[in-house]
Amino acid sequence: MSLGASSKLLARVIAPVVTRHTTAASARVRIRPPYTRLHTSAELLKKDYYETLGVPRNASTKDIKGAYYKLAKKFHPDQNKGDDKAKVKFTEISEAYEVLSNSQKRANYDAYGHTQHATSGSHGYQGGAEFTASHAEEIFRQFFGQGFTGGFDFDTIQQSAGRDNIYQVSLNLSFNEAIEGCVRELSFRVQGVCDRCSGTKSEPGAKKSKCPYCGGSGEEAINTGFFHMRSTCRNCYGQGYIVTTPCRNCRGSGVTMQSKRGSIKIPAGVSDGQTVRVIVDGTEVMATLNVERSRQFRREGFDVHSDVAIGISLAVLGGNMRIAGLTGPIDLKIPPGVQSHHRIRLSGRGIPRLNHYGSGDHYVYIKITTPKKLTPKQRDLMIQFAETEQHPSDTNIIGLTDKEARKRIEESNEAFSGE
Repeated sequence: MSLGASSKLLARVIAPVVTRHTTAASARVRIRPPYTRLHTSAELLKKDYYETLGVPRNASTKDIKGAYYKLAKKFHPDQNKGDDKAKVKFTEISEAYEVLSNSQKRANYDAYGHTQHATSGSHGYQGGAEFTASHAEEIFRQFFGQGFTGGFDFDTIQQSAGRDNIYQVSLNLSFNEAIEGCVRELSFRVQGVCDRCSGTKSEPGAKKSKCPYCGGSGEEAINTGFFHMRSTCRNCYGQGYIVTTPCRNCRGSGVTMQSKRGSIKIPAGVSDGQTVRVIVDGTEVMATLNVERSRQFRREGFDVHSDVAIGISLAVLGGNMRIAGLTGPIDLKIPPGVQSHHRIRLSGRGIPRLNHYGSGDHYVYIKITTPKKLTPKQRDLMIQFAETEQHPSDTNIIGLTDKEARKRIEESNEAFSGE
């Protein structure tokens, strides 16, 4: 065999082996990312964030916030005490909202899903850190706010941080207003759709130009090696067009600050710290109530408690007296021989039950008061009463051995007998 033929034969034998190894090496180089990370099964089994909030993938920021608002209130641990499933659901909802409410994190999630999203540390906490219940509570507090402080009237509504078209107001109520109910007038400024452009952000009649980045589709392609993903356009934010002539009234924002007035009806029986949801001129308002404490009544749920001081004679002999009630004076019957701290129940005289029929009860506690100073006549009468009582042998009552007091008592008895 000639040298040329031998070379060709050797090349035919070696070529497949070299090609096979080269192809495998190339595949390994192309598939392996420039970093090494172990992906756990928990990341792969996570539920889709959009499904968790119940919104479509093209949902607006307003829709995402509205979905979180409803689900967070429904599954919050304080509303579902002892329910571990609700606690887990609340954490999942908060994690989904934390990602989808941020445009950059949402774009990363849309492009790479849970796995790449976790490697980028996009939770807003430490990179790749597990999302815990404490993180969920922090997001909940940021969303609903910690209350308002500063030099303004508590009856002035301020826009709640992180929410659209949801406003919060803190109302001060007296104890009687909370028990009987009342109506409060409100005036506030809110964001509303611009009257000039009707929310289109451009001058009426002005034409909009197609976005040059996405060609009017509202999406742009992202190529990273093997991955070919589509994400929301960063230039037009998914609208597909560019406003060339912004509205002069709203300056291209589509919304303006508008003054609104309305009234809020506070139902009878509300308690301190309770939140009432009302719609005022098309705007959802969350009213947190601050109820003043009563100096006379103590509240326990829908029951009310109060103390009544009576003298010795009324406690011993019994009788009737008029006391203060929630809605007016009440005639109270005192049984003979009542003891101090005795409790009398007045059924149905308490606080009206919210969303139920009837009212709670009014509990009256008897406090017997003894006089600190007595007239001579009162002292003699008490001594006479003490003589009729049975006392332990080692008891010594002041006055029973007083000769002058006994003489006055005898003279009084003789005068009474003579009459």
